[in-house]
Amino acid sequence: MKLVFALCAIGVATAQGQPDSLRSYRDPQNRFQFAYPAGFGAPAPGTDSGFRNRTAAIRFSDFSAGILAGRIILGGEAVLTSEAPQLDLQAAGGLYDAITLQIFPEPIASTIRDALPVLTPDQFCDAIGRELHLDSADRRLTGLTAQQRATIATVDRMGNVAPKVSALRRRGRHGDL
Repeated sequence: MKLVFALCAIGVATAQGQPDSLRSYRDPQNRFQFAYPAGFGAPAPGTDSGFRNRTAAIRFSDFSAGILAGRIILGGEAVLTSEAPQLDLQAAGGLYDAITLQIFPEPIASTIRDALPVLTPDQFCDAIGRELHLDSADRRLTGLTAQQRATIATVDRMGNVAPKVSALRRRGRHGDL
């Protein structure tokens, strides 16, 4: 089984203003490892680590949710999922956020996951730059009530109203993000 792991620190690492040495994180079960800036702080288990499709979640003491340099930071965890990639609600709205999606009963959450476009490196820029990712008129949602479809649209916009992508660089031998 091939595990692909991406740590997205949009704007935060560069906002520190100085080069940062890298540290290596190795999963305690030896399933994966990755490098991260030392300025992120010490790693610890993250939100819902090992729950449902979240194979592992890693939170960082100086990067994850809290107040940093007088600014409120939301999210900031590295997460490895066993299904389609998902993003923090601040990156692509609530439907791609596994924790936010828990507000729906499982049958509806499953319908949403099945209807959402799967994120790929080619679609990533478009996805984070869009306010809506799922059309409430999508035929896969026809079994839901009008109120449920309206709630889906509201959750899709959570933390992602009028998004703007300033720059995104792809790197890696296969164009991985």
